[in-house]
Amino acid sequence: MAAQDLAERGGADAVIVSGPRSSIPPSADTVKKVKASVNLPVIVGSGISLENFKEFCKIADGLIIGEKDFKEGGAIGGPSKKEAYEYLVKECRQK
Repeated sequence: MAAQDLAERGGADAVIVSGPRSSIPPSADTVKKVKASVNLPVIVGSGISLENFKEFCKIADGLIIGEKDFKEGGAIGGPSKKEAYEYLVKECRQK
């Protein structure tokens, strides 16, 4: 798999798996395939929402969060919605 080759050649500390656009997550199958092919932490880098984070908490080693669900008024780049981050962290720790 390309992720394995790139991680090994590049001396990566982790692999970030993203979807086709910032607000679109990768498929769970893609994350699982990458995780199976590398001996590194696998982080989901796009599309994490309050609707899908639980699935990704179970299969990834980390999540990059900052989509509209985690921002006041849903404004990307705006102030963070503390309660949403707290909820995600609490739920992911229970996985």
